[in-house]
Amino acid sequence: MKKNFLAIAALFVAMAMATGVYADGLKTGFSAQGSRDKLVRGVLNIADSVVEIPGTMMRKSQKEGIVSGMILGPVEGVLNTVKRALAGVWEVVAFPIPIPENYEPILSDPEFLNVN
Repeated sequence: MKKNFLAIAALFVAMAMATGVYADGLKTGFSAQGSRDKLVRGVLNIADSVVEIPGTMMRKSQKEGIVSGMILGPVEGVLNTVKRALAGVWEVVAFPIPIPENYEPILSDPEFLNVN
């Protein structure tokens, strides 16, 4: 009888603790979808950082002309490579934490590498 009582009491305590953790997650803004998106975005930004130099050269050439793209594109591309890689590392390391608010992307210029 005493074993059954202890098992039932342990079950109720576990349920109460789980409810508290769930409610705390709602209070802090934790979202499984948001954290997953942040993790995927971080991994993609790390992977995309290696092609940021040619991507920046192409975007700069399309906007400002071929000379600007060939001369200033590599310099800006190196800076963008470092920026994208560091943002990706941050998002992978901190994916369960809703910082910035609601798992918003750190980079917005572009959020993902797009050479079109």
